[in-house]
Amino acid sequence: MVSYIPIEYLDSFFEQVLPMLEKAAIRSNGRFRGEDFWAMVKDGSSQLWLTTDSDENIIGATTTSIYANRNISVMEIISHGGTSISKDYLPEVMKELEDFAIDNRCDVIRIVGRRGWKKILDSYGYKDQHIVLEKELTNERRRKNNREN
Repeated sequence: MVSYIPIEYLDSFFEQVLPMLEKAAIRSNGRFRGEDFWAMVKDGSSQLWLTTDSDENIIGATTTSIYANRNISVMEIISHGGTSISKDYLPEVMKELEDFAIDNRCDVIRIVGRRGWKKILDSYGYKDQHIVLEKELTNERRRKNNREN
């Protein structure tokens, strides 16, 4: 089962959910910490979704964000972490997220993630639209600062 968690109920899930968000943050290459995902949910700029197994144990935490991008409205899946998101639960998760996006008048649902998501989401109609190329500048910035000092 997957459920959207309204802001007023967030605090009761903090202890269980933060480790899952931290697990998702590990894959962000330093862009996020688990606390960052939590802060975005707490300030209302993102939404929290919890996936539970048949025994009602929380097995996954997903964050999403809705924003306008020029002429379209986008719901982006920001993070997912947890013990599992087995094929048994994924259809329900995707349906709930997509229904929420439609209910909020989104034109597109998007995920920027690892390549493995492509294989998983192909069967749900998700297609490559762009690639994200990235270069870490930390070392270059450090070298430049050393030359200037």
